[in-house]
Amino acid sequence: MRLATLLLLTSIMALGVVVEVRDGLGFPIPNATVCAPNGCVQTNATGIAETPLGVAVEIYVRDMLVWRTYTTGHDVVTVHYLETLPIQPVEASGYIVVKMVKLINGTYRDIKIELRKTTFQSPYL
Repeated sequence: MRLATLLLLTSIMALGVVVEVRDGLGFPIPNATVCAPNGCVQTNATGIAETPLGVAVEIYVRDMLVWRTYTTGHDVVTVHYLETLPIQPVEASGYIVVKMVKLINGTYRDIKIELRKTTFQSPYL
């Protein structure tokens, strides 16, 4: 009985699951990085990466952490991009600082993004 249970658990853990990374319109995000405890893989052209079942994963787009989840089977992650910031009643310019952004190398840093007439001007976006 113990052997059967051990074999079942081993086979479940060995199975891979699919993580899909998509943008807000449903289009795939290729080259996103999905990191699991056993290593990192990049999504293919269809936004899909294979990871082990039941592990914590972190998903990075443009080397910035955008999502954390546990793999359960076929997981779909939707990343929404913010391109403009509606400020009423007038247009505004300046800077927005996003604090403590986790990067793919494991470090954290603040990212300063320029805002011109309510539109972001940044290589990160």
